[in-house]
Amino acid sequence: MLTYLQFMTRRFASGARSPGSLLARSSAAGQEGPLQRMLRNTLWLLGSKGSNSVLGVAQEVLIARALGVEHYGLLGVAITFVSVTNRLTAFRMNEFVVKFVSESEAEKRPERTAALVKLALLAEAAMSLPAFVLTLLLASLGARWFLRSPDSASLIVVYSFVILGNAVLESSQGILQVFGRFRRQSILATTGRLISLVAVAAAVGLSGRLWPILVALLVGNLATSALLLDAALREVRVRLGASWWRVPLGRLRNRRRAIWRFCLSTNVSSTLSLVTRDADLLWLGLLRGAAAAGHFKIASTLLSAAMLPIKSLVRTSYVELSHATARRAWPTVRSLLRRLTWIAGAYAAAVAGVLVLAGRQLIGLLYGEPFLPATAALHLLLIGAGFSAIFFWSRPALLALDRPGYALKVNGLVASLKLLAVYPVVTRYGIAGNAALLSALYLIGVSLSVRKVHSELSAREAGTA
Repeated sequence: MLTYLQFMTRRFASGARSPGSLLARSSAAGQEGPLQRMLRNTLWLLGSKGSNSVLGVAQEVLIARALGVEHYGLLGVAITFVSVTNRLTAFRMNEFVVKFVSESEAEKRPERTAALVKLALLAEAAMSLPAFVLTLLLASLGARWFLRSPDSASLIVVYSFVILGNAVLESSQGILQVFGRFRRQSILATTGRLISLVAVAAAVGLSGRLWPILVALLVGNLATSALLLDAALREVRVRLGASWWRVPLGRLRNRRRAIWRFCLSTNVSSTLSLVTRDADLLWLGLLRGAAAAGHFKIASTLLSAAMLPIKSLVRTSYVELSHATARRAWPTVRSLLRRLTWIAGAYAAAVAGVLVLAGRQLIGLLYGEPFLPATAALHLLLIGAGFSAIFFWSRPALLALDRPGYALKVNGLVASLKLLAVYPVVTRYGIAGNAALLSALYLIGVSLSVRKVHSELSAREAGTA
């Protein structure tokens, strides 16, 4: 899949039989165009994501075969519970850094850039503490409701320390991305994943029990965060000087309203997304039990691994779209979106074909016969995930166009529909019903976002917005 996407990116980037000729013109002028730069950065992330995908699937296979369906689902629900409570206070600081630092860099205002980086790090670190405390307070309730095992509250308590370890992870990622350090981020992310796999393999080899595996996952996660934070701080010192942290936050006084609106919108949007897709294991644990959660986790893990190249495009496209909108280069934005749609569509079609034809055999080969019920969920998830992958740029484009409020409205609508439908659908149809519901919500939400992006671009090009 990775090789196929690389082929498609080169094909469409060449300008032959593809909309526009932005890349060809920039190359002829001896300059690197935004699509060319974005694809180069994407290929670095693809190398990392491809390696991480292989390592991640290997790790999940080890865990699933060691624990079995029931305990594998239990572990997945516990980790998801911690992730969900952490996200309740999160502001998606990587998106904040890319959005506002891109604008500051375009205006050549290094002091404002330093203040923005400082604000991001301080705000994210400050919000990690209430998230950690909230997780501890809700651990017993979460174990009783979602894990259906009051004695398992300690699993949530121990893994909750990942919140403190990841206190500035999103800001670190945003710093590396906005300054174009995708190669460095890719290498460090792969190193962290390798550490995690080694720790899990050791835990499986020594005991094969739930607790050592949980601790191994925690160690791997913390190692990745530490590596990325160190790289981000080094980059900031090089770019902004050793005294960057002394710049007062008062430099952002004129941007205070825009910053607050963006952060509030992304926080609420992130919280709503928990309802629609990120908390699926919790819904299944609550309504169907740990075994159902384990089966669904297998389907979502395989699909997530297959779509990792698209996730890499999300990160790099947001950076380039933010740069282009800061310069008001609307033809560049439209050309990027058109080409990205073709590239992502070709890749999504290839993934769908492989997983439809060989998904069941792949699950049986990797995880074993007890996990084969995940096949139906995998096929149903492909519908919505494939559509979402084709138009993966819809949310990054809305944020780059300074329309986080619309993304919030869409997430609110989708979350409301999920809350109305999840109980009758999941209790009656199980993981297949949950997968079908999730796909339907993807179709609705992405369609609305794509329509809004096109209308915004038309208005900007006409000079009315």
